[in-house]
Order: sequence, then structure tokens, then C-alpha cells
Amino acid sequence: WYDPSCGWGARLLGAMAKNVNYFGTDPNHLLCDRLINLANDYKSSVINCKSSVEIKTQGSEIFVKEWVNKMGLIFTSPPYFNLEDYKIGKQSYVNGSTYSSWLKTYLTPTIVNSKKYLINEGYIVININNFNEYDLVNDVKDICKNNGLKHIDTMVLENIKRTNSHNGFNNNSEGLMVFKKNQQQLTMF
Repeated sequence: WYDPSCGWGARLLGAMAKNVNYFGTDPNHLLCDRLINLANDYKSSVINCKSSVEIKTQGSEIFVKEWVNKMGLIFTSPPYFNLEDYKIGKQSYVNGSTYSSWLKTYLTPTIVNSKKYLINEGYIVININNFNEYDLVNDVKDICKNNGLKHIDTMVLENIKRTNSHNGFNNNSEGLMVFKKNQQQLTMF
């Protein structure tokens, strides 16, 4: 599977545990180096690990021709616009950029590229929530639908609840939106 935003390695290890080939992109070169080391350590420690791992140090908005029609699953948790700035590599958020420009220059190209990487009948699963005034859930859904992906379902990923300063709990559950690339109908001329 392909992970447009590698994160801290949970999806990488999940793929390897199931002997699934993992492809990823992330602009943070330090993170990519550590993820490759993690994958190599896992392979040397686990008997019969047959997964191959390819991680490119670049943003997911940059197209990778060799990956076209190779992925059965794309599973990721993309950046939440300006929520976090890792300051290493060419991040999707640039200080001072607007939400609409981020949607146009990062999120839309990431989804367009992801669709190209999918095999017919492949799936994209996006783990995302709204935050502050940004309606990431509906914007992701609209971008996916506008680019020919069919929304199949939205599930809840129940994360741990954390205590807050009001003697209560914060619900940290997140949505998992599932989209499918339908087989393209050929037009006869």
C-alpha cells in the first residue's frame, strides 16, 4: 500500500506485519531515514517478513510515475493544514499560506496522484478530522468525489480518551473515510 504522509511508522509496521509491500512519501529526510532503519530492523528481527519498503523523501503532491496502477490500498492521515509544522523538508504548510491555497497546492494534487497510483477497484482510506475552523472532512470528501472517487463509508477510529482540566475526558476519536476507484469504462470510437 501507499502512505502519502508516512508519520511515525505505525502504518509501515502494520503493512510489514501483514507482509504487504509499503510505499511512502514524506518530505522530512530525518523521518524517512529513521523509517527505513525501522523497516530494516523489523525485517532482520521477524522471520518470514516478505514486505518490500520504498520510501521517497518528498511531498505526496509530487507525482511518482513508477507507482501508477500499483497500489491496492492507500491509507494515510494527512497533515491538518497548519496544525503541526515539522520545519524539516518542504512541508505542505508554509508559514503564511492560506487554507484554500493549501487545498489547491497540496491536498488536491495528493489525492489526484493517489488515484493514479491505485489499481482499478482500489481503495483510499483517509484518517482525518476537522480542527478549528477548517472543515477538512468535507473538503477531503469533495476533493475525492470531484476527482472520480466513490465514497463508500466513514468509520470511527476510537482513540484513547484523555483527561482534560474540567475533570472530564476529551474524545480523541477520528474518522476513517473510505473511497474506491471504480473501473474506468472504455469508450469505443
